[in-house]
Amino acid sequence: MAVTYPKKFLNTLSARDVMRQVVKDPEIHYITLNRYRYNEQRSCKDLTDLIETLDGQSPDLIKDLSHHVADEARHAMWLTDLLVDLGAAVNTPPGLSYIDEFERLLDQDSLKFENRLEDGIIAALVSINVTEKR
Repeated sequence: MAVTYPKKFLNTLSARDVMRQVVKDPEIHYITLNRYRYNEQRSCKDLTDLIETLDGQSPDLIKDLSHHVADEARHAMWLTDLLVDLGAAVNTPPGLSYIDEFERLLDQDSLKFENRLEDGIIAALVSINVTEKR
């Protein structure tokens, strides 16, 4: 099955075309890996914030989210180790900030009110998922 990115490059480049270009230029490769590392790391923080907002409510959800934090941390650690071994930067990557997009998508007010907490949890999970997929 072919992978296409309809919103990227106006359908002028396939995923393989992009990958060939990225791998050909080590600096672009490092920036791409660093972006993934940064997003995995940031997901840990966002999920932890969500767990703290739950404040003991829904123990099963907290357990699942905690496991997800551990997975994200493991991914961030692996990518950090790889980048350091390659001699690449492990900093805030250049370009568009997916974190700004996350904060724009997240309905902060729904997390403040108990009667809207479920809406806030759903909004946070959707925002994390959307920004992580970019």
